[in-house]
Amino acid sequence: MADDHSTHPDSTEIEMPDEYGGQESVAAKTIDDQVSESIATKLAHLKSTSSSRHIFKVPEHLRKGNEKAYEPYMLAIGPYHREKPEVQEMEEHKKEYLKELLERRGKEALNRYVTAMRNLEEQARSCYADDFSDIDTKEFVEMMLLDGCFIIELLRRFMDNTMEPGDSTADSMDNTMESGDSTADSFNFLSSIIKRLGRDLLLIENQIPFIVLEELFRMTTMSEQNNLHQMVLNFFADSVLPDQSKVRGEWAVCVEISTEKSEHQHLLSFIHDNWLREENWRSSRLVKQKLNDFVTLSPDNYYYDIFVRVNKYSAHSRHTWIANLRHKYFNSPWALISFFAAVLLLLFTLTQTVYSVLAYYK
Repeated sequence: MADDHSTHPDSTEIEMPDEYGGQESVAAKTIDDQVSESIATKLAHLKSTSSSRHIFKVPEHLRKGNEKAYEPYMLAIGPYHREKPEVQEMEEHKKEYLKELLERRGKEALNRYVTAMRNLEEQARSCYADDFSDIDTKEFVEMMLLDGCFIIELLRRFMDNTMEPGDSTADSMDNTMESGDSTADSFNFLSSIIKRLGRDLLLIENQIPFIVLEELFRMTTMSEQNNLHQMVLNFFADSVLPDQSKVRGEWAVCVEISTEKSEHQHLLSFIHDNWLREENWRSSRLVKQKLNDFVTLSPDNYYYDIFVRVNKYSAHSRHTWIANLRHKYFNSPWALISFFAAVLLLLFTLTQTVYSVLAYYK
């Protein structure tokens, strides 16, 4: 009886290609298409790894050691930390600074600033490693404007307040401070926490693109002698570096400022490009001396005085020599015993030599 094999209408037959190059079956092509579509879907959800994305969250394995070291104390810049409770007080100061800026430049300037930030939105978003799809255009543009204007105004006022007496800009600032208006109160408050602000502004997670700062500085400048780069260096020389009274001016001028527009990625990048570039620290004695002190303790730190005394003690060569001697040669009881045994042996040998010489002459 002949075999009567019926074929199920839903079954799929896979034909293997013969040794002479037979055709692939439709089923094999279907499987290939499905795998290709699956891979394409997974790749489509990957975040861009473009080199323009230079503002990012610190990797989790680095944060585990000291998570607070990568987060702002009180000032949030950009989208990563803006919702945290501890930064909300500074959000009010941002609004005050923008209000005072508009009072000087005119309320109609606000539309120009918003338009400029809207034009930079796409480019600014591309600077962040995260997409922030939960932040719409309105929120993002407002954030860039508030944060950017706050930084520019903080740098500008700080520069004005640290100028030499007799400078016309400094005189105008003095008159403002004497008038007792909100500008004076705001600046006095910020000057009392300037080191913490400087620290927060140099966190990699706490940045906005430098192009935003450049554009806002250009739009808000009113025939002032200082440029943005000078103000940034002046601010961080005071707020970050130690012994500000001696080094602020030297740090601000001891290296060649990189001034090409939009070369820098953000404030942290700017400081790195100008103070920590290889050609700068090799050519500047001051940079060599202060490089290890770049990250400093705030004076209001509980242990600040202890660290100062320890550094002062270790600055003496005699103390350093004694410490090296202890660590290298007397780091265990056996090393100490061996040392005294060697000294005693040397003394005995010397005594024997002296008696031998005396006996010879007798």
